[in-house]
Amino acid sequence: MALDDRDREEDWVPFKDRIRNGLGALVDEDPDREFPPEEQLQFYEAIAQDYGPIETGLSMGWSMAQIDRFLKHPERAAIMDMLQEAEFESVERAIKQHARSGNSTAMKLYAFCKMSHRGWVDRKEVSMVGQSRHEIVLSVRQALDESMRESVQLEGSKAIAALQAAALSDVVDAEVVE
Repeated sequence: MALDDRDREEDWVPFKDRIRNGLGALVDEDPDREFPPEEQLQFYEAIAQDYGPIETGLSMGWSMAQIDRFLKHPERAAIMDMLQEAEFESVERAIKQHARSGNSTAMKLYAFCKMSHRGWVDRKEVSMVGQSRHEIVLSVRQALDESMRESVQLEGSKAIAALQAAALSDVVDAEVVE
C-alpha cells in the first residue's frame, strides 16, 4: 500500500510545527482584541517549552494584570491544564523509557507510583522516639514540681534550704550574695 504525498509530508513535519498546528485549532478569537490569536499561540508554545506563564507573558510585553486576565479566561485555563497534563505524560514516558533500559531508580519510582496495588509502596517509617522521650521528660518534671510543692507546703523554709543545698552540692567555689 503506497502512501500518498500528503501522508509523507505529515510524517516529516517537525514536532514543534505539529504542536503549533494542534494548538492553533484551540486558539480562540478574543472579543476584546487584547490577545490576538498569534500572541495566544506564541504564549502556548512557550508554555509547552517549559517556560512559566509569568515569564512568558512578561517576555511578550504583557503586564501582570494582562497575564492574570489571560489565565483566568475559562477556555485558556483549560488549555493550560491540557498543556500541564501533556507535560506529566512526557515525564511519565521518560520514566518508563529509563525503567525499560534498566535504570533501577526509574524502575522503583514507576513501581511505587503505578503498582501500589501489587504491594509496591515506599515504606519509610517515622520514629516517634523523640516525642515519647519528650513526654517522659515532661511527666518526670511534673512529678518533681509536685514533690517540691508538697515539701515546701509541709516543711516550709527547711525544704527550700534542703533544695538549695542539693543544688549547690556540686559547686566548688562560690560566693554568697545577700
